Amino acid sequence: MNRRADDFDSHPAPAPDPVGRRAFLKVGAATAAGLALFGLTSRRIEAAPKFLELGVTNTANALTSLVNSVGNAFLAVADNGRGVEGDSVTDIGVVGRSMNLTGVYGEGGLHGIQGYSTANIGVRAASGTGTGVSATSGSPPPSPPGPPAATPPIGVLGESFNAGGVGVVGKGPNVGVSGYSESGVAVKADAVAGPAMVAASQGAQGVLASTSALNAAAVEGVTTNSDPSTFNTGVFGNVVRGHGVQGFAANGIGVKGQSEDPSGAGIGVLGDAAAGVAVKGFSRDTTGIGVGVLGEALAGVGIKGFVGAANGFGVTGEAPLGSGVFGTSVEGNGLHGYSVNGLALYAQGRAWFDSLVLVPIAQGATSGTVTNVAHAKAGSFAIATIQGQSVGAAISHAQIPTAGTVKVFLAGPAASSGYAAVLVLN
Repeated sequence: MNRRADDFDSHPAPAPDPVGRRAFLKVGAATAAGLALFGLTSRRIEAAPKFLELGVTNTANALTSLVNSVGNAFLAVADNGRGVEGDSVTDIGVVGRSMNLTGVYGEGGLHGIQGYSTANIGVRAASGTGTGVSATSGSPPPSPPGPPAATPPIGVLGESFNAGGVGVVGKGPNVGVSGYSESGVAVKADAVAGPAMVAASQGAQGVLASTSALNAAAVEGVTTNSDPSTFNTGVFGNVVRGHGVQGFAANGIGVKGQSEDPSGAGIGVLGDAAAGVAVKGFSRDTTGIGVGVLGEALAGVGIKGFVGAANGFGVTGEAPLGSGVFGTSVEGNGLHGYSVNGLALYAQGRAWFDSLVLVPIAQGATSGTVTNVAHAKAGSFAIATIQGQSVGAAISHAQIPTAGTVKVFLAGPAASSGYAAVLVLN
């Protein structure tokens, strides 16, 4: 131990003790333990004096104290053993108190203060209104701190003065750092300009969060910036190759986006891509009930696509064997197209309508009828034309007299039998 100049008084050294310096050190250790239990006060014990014997165990039924009004009250030095040792069977071995500064101060080449327990807490710190443990690292070297400034009560405070230093490090085979709270936040991180928390793993997830509460989120991202000129993100995922954000659910929804903007400009899920696919949905179901992307709206648009290029497509569907785009509605339009100056419906290739039926025309008949035609309602419009070879008479008109019934009238009797093709339009 390197002793400092202020560790010694300026008084002349006492005469050599015939018992020896090591015996004095042992007495010093016992005296220090008694002094620690007593605390530092200016009160003196008035009792019959009993001299300490060096080299033996001293016993007493009253408090032993050493009071010094200037400088250090006690100094113990050991070359190989402990400078000061305090033992107690039922209470605290060593107690240090200070009215204004540090109760116990440790300084060492390896550990300033070290605690060890075989079955309980190695080092325990508590504070009524201040910091339970305050630890600093780096340059300038820490010195015994003065009275702390008014701050919220802190259990453990770690500080590092180096630019690349770490205030608190936890290391363990299972959990490095653990936080626990009955009703508040178990671990809270704050930063002025940088990330509040950085998590990295070499072989597993960077951040793993779980909750067993009902209707709760394992991970929630919140941004409080309400500036309308900025666009903030609650949760942001960034990856060099792979998925920036991935959601998985065994029975529910993997990823859900929700917007409560009443103006109609809010977006539940937004996908943005420089050149590829902004939003992609994929279903592995092979029974035909799976949905790659599902859009729903109570009164607006379930899925909306927009493109600014003249030859672009707002929404496109592709299927090698099935239907590229499929629209269905119980009472409304299954597929609705609208254009101000262009084509509302543009088809490349053949078109098929299940409301297209063939009406048989018998030889000599002036009309033909079919029934059970799907989607044919009374009063619907229809277009009719002779299909195949001529029957020798022109079509006069087509009519839907009752639901499901299509009737074709000729301008005269048919010279031969044939068919009329009828397309029900509405």
